[in-house]
Amino acid sequence: MPQTQDPFAHASQSEIECAQQIADLIVHDAMTWALARNRVLGKRQTAPNPALIESAVRRTFALYYPKEHAEQLLRQRRAAMRVLKLLKDFPAFIAGAVLNGAAGRDSTLIIEVFCDNPKAVEIVFLDAGIEIEAVTPLKSLMPEPLECLGLLMPLAPGRELLAVRINIQASTDQRLNPARRLPDPWQDELESRGRLALNELQELIAK
Repeated sequence: MPQTQDPFAHASQSEIECAQQIADLIVHDAMTWALARNRVLGKRQTAPNPALIESAVRRTFALYYPKEHAEQLLRQRRAAMRVLKLLKDFPAFIAGAVLNGAAGRDSTLIIEVFCDNPKAVEIVFLDAGIEIEAVTPLKSLMPEPLECLGLLMPLAPGRELLAVRINIQASTDQRLNPARRLPDPWQDELESRGRLALNELQELIAK
């Protein structure tokens, strides 16, 4: 059995309550993470640790919408597989909320590519006839990417579109993995690794 952690064991009651209030808005009201944090915190409080909020979100999905959330994550992860197959010649990985299990219906899929030549990554999508655009990088635990690409792709034929961000990182950044943690009780061990390559994502989906 892989070692797990209880994310609430060392948090104060006020931190737990705050994280849960934010999670409720994200899960039940489909708010964005930023809007939910601002709604709960205003300008007076320090936000709980993001890992605590993530765990509260996973716990809330598991309590109220387990089947729907599992189906949603499966669609999003299958879309991630399609992107990673396009990027098979690069060190490319799924990261972010779609991997760690805290993604909502409208969450953005994060793909990390470690390549010192962003143009080579752009060409892959252009050759595949996929429209891309340069977008502003989001705040992250990783160093700022060399370039960030945005695109939309269907979750399945005829279904809604999924927003995808391709963070093209310097090749030396691959040694860094600040999002890796011990899994919490609502995670598979693979979901807690911070990033997964295509074969690992296939393993996760097959479980």
